[in-house]
Amino acid sequence: MANHFDLLHAIDSPILLFDSRTLQIVFINQYSQQLFYPVSKQTWPIDEKQVKENRALRSIHSAVLNQSKRKEKKSTFRLEIKEKRRLLYDFKINHDEDNHVFVAHGQDVTELEKSQQLLHSSSHMLEKYSQEMYTLAHVDQLTSIANRRALFSKYQQLKQTSPNIHCAVAIIDIDHFKHCNDTYGHSFGDEILKSLTQHIKEMLPETSMLARLGGEEFCILHSNDSAELLTEIVNEILVSVKALSLTTPKNTITNISFSAGVSDCLGSHEPLDELLRKADKALYYAKQNGRSRVTRYSANVLKQ
Repeated sequence: MANHFDLLHAIDSPILLFDSRTLQIVFINQYSQQLFYPVSKQTWPIDEKQVKENRALRSIHSAVLNQSKRKEKKSTFRLEIKEKRRLLYDFKINHDEDNHVFVAHGQDVTELEKSQQLLHSSSHMLEKYSQEMYTLAHVDQLTSIANRRALFSKYQQLKQTSPNIHCAVAIIDIDHFKHCNDTYGHSFGDEILKSLTQHIKEMLPETSMLARLGGEEFCILHSNDSAELLTEIVNEILVSVKALSLTTPKNTITNISFSAGVSDCLGSHEPLDELLRKADKALYYAKQNGRSRVTRYSANVLKQ
C-alpha cells in the first residue's frame, strides 16, 4: 500500500494513513517522517510499540481511534510538538471508505498562532492605550474625577437621550484658597482639593456628577431635579465641609468653606455654557456678599 500512495511524499505537510480495520499506521509521507519519526528507512506497518514510544504518533493514533469509535467521517484536532522549538499543527482526519483508510493531514499553524497572539497582544495594548488617552482627556489627574471636557460630554449625552430632561448646575469655589496655598504650600492645597472632592462625592446623590473645572473650582451637574433642590443639597454639603478639621503642615488645625452659585435650564435646548454662565454670576454674588454661602441664580442676581 505504501507504493500506492508514494505521490503523497511530494506534499509539503504531514500525511499519515491508518488502516480503518486494524487502525495500524500503513503510510507516513517523508514530511511526517522528518517531523515525527526521523528515521531514513522504516518498515511498514509501524508496530504498536513504536507508536507508543512516539508522543506525536501516539496522539494522532488516539484521535483516529476515537473517531473510529464514534463512527465519524471527519474530525479535527491540534497537535503540539516540543522538540528544538514549539510547533503547532492542525490535523484533519477523514475516513476514506473506498481505500479503507483514515487519512490524517496536518497543517503547520505555528506562525499563524504567533500572528494571532501578536494581534491579540497588539489589540490589548491599543485598547489599553485608548483607555489611557480617554482618561487623560476626561479625568482630572489630581482628584480622579471628571474634568470640564467630561462634564460637557455628559450634558450632551443627557440631552441627546432625553431632550426635555431638567438639569441644574452648581459651581463651587473654595474660599480663600490662594491664602492656604501661600501659607501652607501647594502640596497642602492639593490635599485640600482631594479631601473636598471625596467629601462632596460621598454626599451627592447618584443622579449627580462632580467635575473639576480647574484650580479650586468644581461643578455639580444634577439631572431630573430643579435648582431649588440642588441648592438644598449644596447647602448641606457646605455645612458639612465647614465642620471638617484639616491638619496643616505646621501641625495646626484649619477649616475651609466654599461659595457656590446654582442655576438650571429654562428651555430644553439651553446649552451648558449658558447654565455655567448663570451659575458663575450667582457664585460671584455669593462671594461679594460674604462668601461661605450658596446663591441660586435669580432676577436679583441679574441686577448685580
